[in-house]
Amino acid sequence: MALDPVVHFRLALLISGLFSFLSSYISFVLIWNHIRNFNDVILQNSIVRIIFMIPVYAIISWLSLFFSEFKLSLYFELVRDCYECYALYIFLSLLIGFLGGEELSIIALEQQPLKYHPWPLHKLSFQPGIAFYRLCKQMILQYVFLKPISTIVSIFLNTQGIFCEGEFEFHCGWIYISFVQNISLTLALYYLLLFYQATDNLIAPYNPVLKFLCIKTVIFISFWQSVVIAGLVWWDFITDIQNLGMGRDDVAKALNDFLICIEMLPVAIVHIYAFGVSTYKSKDLFPTTVKMNKNDLSQVVKSGHVQTKQIVFRNISTIAKTTVTDVVNDTYYSFIKTGRKYYVVEDFLHIPREEQFKRVVKQGWLQKKKKFHWKKFYFLLIAKPKGLLYYGTNPFEEHPLPLQADEKEKEKEKEKEK
Repeated sequence: MALDPVVHFRLALLISGLFSFLSSYISFVLIWNHIRNFNDVILQNSIVRIIFMIPVYAIISWLSLFFSEFKLSLYFELVRDCYECYALYIFLSLLIGFLGGEELSIIALEQQPLKYHPWPLHKLSFQPGIAFYRLCKQMILQYVFLKPISTIVSIFLNTQGIFCEGEFEFHCGWIYISFVQNISLTLALYYLLLFYQATDNLIAPYNPVLKFLCIKTVIFISFWQSVVIAGLVWWDFITDIQNLGMGRDDVAKALNDFLICIEMLPVAIVHIYAFGVSTYKSKDLFPTTVKMNKNDLSQVVKSGHVQTKQIVFRNISTIAKTTVTDVVNDTYYSFIKTGRKYYVVEDFLHIPREEQFKRVVKQGWLQKKKKFHWKKFYFLLIAKPKGLLYYGTNPFEEHPLPLQADEKEKEKEKEKEK
């Protein structure tokens, strides 16, 4: 006797929930291991954000499946798509971090010989350099913005009854949006591949192939999986479930969510090897020789210079901040303002202090007008490359840079006047 569709659905919820829990647990443990061994801010910042993609996919897909009877899958899909695009952008940032930051990445690209496109375009060549660097960023960023926007358009068309997901009809919006998303995704992944190909000899020690396959698998397979399922709906392989009040489109979305929940577990396991923490381990914040008091979790651990609780919150805040702002600023400088000097603050903060002493010409506080009010900023005038950096606080408050020669003369003049 065949099982009732309601039993099938509850069984699917149970299985997908179990897989989602396991994949999320594995990912959170891996994230926690990076947080307590946070020894490379630039690289691990990007790695943790990429790993977080697994819980987002697993939990959002399960919630979409759980609330499938309310027809909210497109709204959950919007959240998933936003983080998917952001993870792709972060992966490019990770590759740039492997090269030492934007400035060193461009220098490294300028020194690379002529490269050739992969098959079947292997007869065409390209020259790595600053123009190629900007083009790679543009191709990634166009997908970062186009995918969420197209999902929002899908939601609007669905409310008007003309989205018709899974129907290959020219009067339906789904076929056009899928085509645009496919072109956008292909361009983003292709230029990400070109960037890797142009720098493969420089980032080889970081084992980027497995990392790239993890990102490509999650993004590319999840997209084409939805297209294949839509084809199954079109050819009537997927039908309505009357007992649950679900049309065949709802069943297709539920099937896609179920498969994503299942697929995230093997990807989470591969992440352990692709984004492992062993490379960044030095001294663990929680060594096995130290027994934590259950009544006082914030006790001082002798392996560090500050309390465990302070270290953890500092690392978490570092990962959580500068997310959307980074993308917006990068888009502005990649598409609109072409005269940008590719140099980021993090690169400057993580070079040796002796090098910082040489690069800073002048520093101090100033008032800068922001729209309708004045705001206080701390500025650094950098000699190499020439530029002006602004901060909310003094980045060298604990270890201030020495006064430059001209400033010393001014100090002496002030003393003489007194």
